[in-house]
Amino acid sequence: MKKKITVQISAIVFLAMALFMIVNYLLQALAAQSDMIAVSEEQFWQLDQLIEENNESYQVATNDFRDICILRTRAAAYMIQHTPGAVGDLDELEKILKLLEVDELHIFNKEGEIISGTLPKYYGMKMTDGEQISFFLPMLKDQSLTLCQDVIGNTAENKKMQYAAVWMENGEYIVQCGLVPGRLKQQTKKSEISYLFSLLTHEGGDTLFAVEPESYRIIGSTNECLVGKNLEEVGISTAHLEAGEAGFHSYVNGQPSYCVFRQNDTLILGRTCTVSSLYRNLINGNIRLGIYMVTALLLVIYYIYRYIDKNVVRSIDHMNEKMSLIAEGNLSERVDVKGTKEFEELSGHINYMVQSLLGSTEKISRLIEVTGFPMGVYEYNVHMPQVRTTRRLAQIIGVEGAQAEQLFGDFKQFERWINELKTHPAEYMDEVYILPGTGERYLQIASFEEGSDRYGLIIDKTEEVRKYRELELKLDQDELTGLCSRYFFYRQMEQLFCEPGKLGSAMMLMVDSDDLKAVNDTYGHEAGDRYLCGIAKAMGTVEAEEKMIARLGGDEFAMFIYGAEDEAQLGTYLDQLKMSRDVTGITLKGGEHFAVRFSVGYAYLREGADYHELLEKADSRMYADKQKRKKSRTENE
Repeated sequence: MKKKITVQISAIVFLAMALFMIVNYLLQALAAQSDMIAVSEEQFWQLDQLIEENNESYQVATNDFRDICILRTRAAAYMIQHTPGAVGDLDELEKILKLLEVDELHIFNKEGEIISGTLPKYYGMKMTDGEQISFFLPMLKDQSLTLCQDVIGNTAENKKMQYAAVWMENGEYIVQCGLVPGRLKQQTKKSEISYLFSLLTHEGGDTLFAVEPESYRIIGSTNECLVGKNLEEVGISTAHLEAGEAGFHSYVNGQPSYCVFRQNDTLILGRTCTVSSLYRNLINGNIRLGIYMVTALLLVIYYIYRYIDKNVVRSIDHMNEKMSLIAEGNLSERVDVKGTKEFEELSGHINYMVQSLLGSTEKISRLIEVTGFPMGVYEYNVHMPQVRTTRRLAQIIGVEGAQAEQLFGDFKQFERWINELKTHPAEYMDEVYILPGTGERYLQIASFEEGSDRYGLIIDKTEEVRKYRELELKLDQDELTGLCSRYFFYRQMEQLFCEPGKLGSAMMLMVDSDDLKAVNDTYGHEAGDRYLCGIAKAMGTVEAEEKMIARLGGDEFAMFIYGAEDEAQLGTYLDQLKMSRDVTGITLKGGEHFAVRFSVGYAYLREGADYHELLEKADSRMYADKQKRKKSRTENE
């Protein structure tokens, strides 16, 4: 009877509770939708203000940059006019360009032709030669004009530029300066709708939109994945917008959501919130209410079934608590529930299962040791202090004994050790780090996270890095002469010519032996190798401070001298190289002395746009020198 009465009372209470919770849920859902509409309208107003402020900031930045461009152009015209000989002096113009921090400087004569400037390749170009430059044609008729273009693309340089031009005070030349609008580019980006939306913060499940009214295309959103899509594509029917509904339900990206949209003068602004997020507090509140009501019912049942509660329910609760800690990863926990034989057996089975999980690390250690691969595995959980590792990990990271026990006994200390190691990255490989205090030991770390679990691999890469460095050294140095290799020489040339301001006066030299074949045929290839080393030695006698000498292959050598004061000094270095071939020689094994002869070609930096052209011109002159020397020897014989 007691059981039957308890069941009937419980059923009535549960039914009343369910009806009450349903009505309460519906009322709170309507209130949540009203709050959603009100908050959305406030956000739309704030977004309108933000767009307007950014547009104003962009216009101010545009005007400021225009004024700066004109001001620096006037300053350049003044400096050129009052600097004797500056019009035809490229170095002087470069100084003015750097002083005023402009990117291009051009000088036009009264006929509108570029006669000077910092970019010689434009010399001879006229204002009538293109649509872009013809903007300044009116200045040829009116010397009182000062013109500044809007930011446009420089078709020749493939970059954005803003140009301004003024007449010199004496009316002799027009000076034009070009600036790359770096800050203006940043302001332009800040004015873009997509950028503004990237700055907005939003809660999970909450998304803001900016939509074009005509096409319904999304041009801005706090969810960047939606930008560029049509509203229909993401699941929002435009019929709701056209009907002017204050709010409506829809499936956005496959998720049930509540949507609010409003159209201003130029855009449609919208906000969607997933149903789970919108009604989160509502659901939680009803759950709490249900819990309170269920608790009251359970109290009644408790008094009826006190014995069951005392001997079963409490034991289950205690076991669930322990199981929850174990499920979170704390394998140091043990289940110890007594009172009945069944619970004691269940506790034993659970503890055995946990112990088996802990033994998996030892099994992995054995498998790794069989492979002989220098790798260690670690694993830990944020709910237990110990770090479980394979046996070889301590040896790989260079710890042992008490030090290893201390490091692996606290996962926080182990994480600090990992983070400290990652502050010493190796330059040779990604995710490889230098182990501090061990000379040259290199470790690769691969870390993973799954919930509260952390695990990873640590691999000893020392031997692999050592081989990589040996290979790199062989690629950079010619094995026979000790000079730079062809690969290293071309790589350094690329770097040098990326910063032409550091080159100064420079010269490329090409050297080729005259008698290598005769030496090889007469005395053997070992003598030929000595002959090549003799050429390398002769090239090394050039006293230039900044130089790079390389063997490009066979009997072909190259030398690049840069940072000289002028071409006269470069000519001195060229003379030193030519003189060295008259005094340099090699001694063969038999004691016979053999003079080292080679032909030389050169090219100054001004004769080529890049080092490839310099090499070609120097090579051409080298072959001319070779023919001349060959003809001279023939006539002397």
